[in-house]
Amino acid sequence: MQGLPSGSTFTWQGGAPTTTEKGDHPGTVLVSYPDGTSETVSVVVKAESKKILTHQKPKEQTVDNGVVPKAEDSIGNVKGLPSGTTFTWQGGAPTTTEKGDHPGTVLVSYPDGNKRNSISSGESKSKKILTHSEAKEQTVDNGVVPKSRR
Repeated sequence: MQGLPSGSTFTWQGGAPTTTEKGDHPGTVLVSYPDGTSETVSVVVKAESKKILTHQKPKEQTVDNGVVPKAEDSIGNVKGLPSGTTFTWQGGAPTTTEKGDHPGTVLVSYPDGNKRNSISSGESKSKKILTHSEAKEQTVDNGVVPKSRR
């Protein structure tokens, strides 16, 4: 601190003020000087609201029929958003029981309390079951009925 002797230390008395909400937060600081003397000083910490300057980017996702899409998978830059950001479907997840486009809105909630909607498009694809039957040669003894499966 400018104007104080080098080696002076500062300690919060009763803990640092909580600054999770905007406004003035009083506190008391114990100032200890190198010569062994000390004094307490009343201070006011002014907390201002923190603005997050990031924006979510909607991303289309494709899921199998009947699979509930994850809200965060409809945001293309999840890793670039602040830690603690959460993602929920506004009005519920899109129904994906039929093939086609199913739009939905993801509510992105930031740790500072801000919330933003992100309109996303999702597609449900048809499940295709690909099975093939192949004839296999069997050798059986006379009078033994061959098995239909092998």
